[in-house]
Amino acid sequence: MEPRGSPHPFAPLRVLLLPLLLFALRDAAQIQPSNVSDWVQRVKQPEYQKWLALTALHYFNYRSASPTTLRLLHTVTSSTGFVNREKKFAAGVAFTAGAYHMTKEKKYTGNCLSSVTFKSKVLAPDVIVSCQNLINKLKEDRDDYLLFKKLSRLPIPGQVVTIPAGKENMNTSLVPILDLALLGSSYVMWNMSTLSSYFSFERLGAVSHWEVKDEEVHFDYLALIRELSTQEIVPCLVHMIWYPIKTLKIEYHCNDIQKKKQH
Repeated sequence: MEPRGSPHPFAPLRVLLLPLLLFALRDAAQIQPSNVSDWVQRVKQPEYQKWLALTALHYFNYRSASPTTLRLLHTVTSSTGFVNREKKFAAGVAFTAGAYHMTKEKKYTGNCLSSVTFKSKVLAPDVIVSCQNLINKLKEDRDDYLLFKKLSRLPIPGQVVTIPAGKENMNTSLVPILDLALLGSSYVMWNMSTLSSYFSFERLGAVSHWEVKDEEVHFDYLALIRELSTQEIVPCLVHMIWYPIKTLKIEYHCNDIQKKKQH
């Protein structure tokens, strides 16, 4: 089932990836063979497979626009590298994912198929992703509304609030804030991904603004994000607006990456 908030329905990836591979074969002769070969070999590397799958999952979480549908990567099952007809590096990745919060009702994992296409060094990669058995839309919609009611009753922080690392060290009343921060950070991590830079969420550093107005949560926070190829921690200031079933509104600025984007 497709994530909510998507402007166009996702077609089954088994259908989508085949023509992409055919275009790759058609255009491969126009690309330097060493470039194509290097890319194909890189996509076969286990660590790079994981990074590609994470990028697809960041996009999946962001487009789901729901803290209650957050998913974690389990296993990458296969990957294929190719160059598409626009001569852009692309990859098809199959992986499994599961619920961020495991419960008796959420012990299952789902199978996902994705394509990730890198357009340039400054533009976010194009991602198409489809996952089976990961979303029960009616239940997730209900859970989101219940979560919003819970969030709307939280006290407004009077000053910057530092959030401890790890859910095990956190007051349970703050866990929904962490979930919302991870949701917003999914957009940041997907948007910053390039051929050589991939990201994972390290921790929520601080909350600087929290307000519920016009039936929306307005949330400003510091996200600490790990760049996986260098293991460096990148601090990102994020402003997000969330309400159930609506598309996320995100603005961010990361100190160590000269890039400021908004959606």
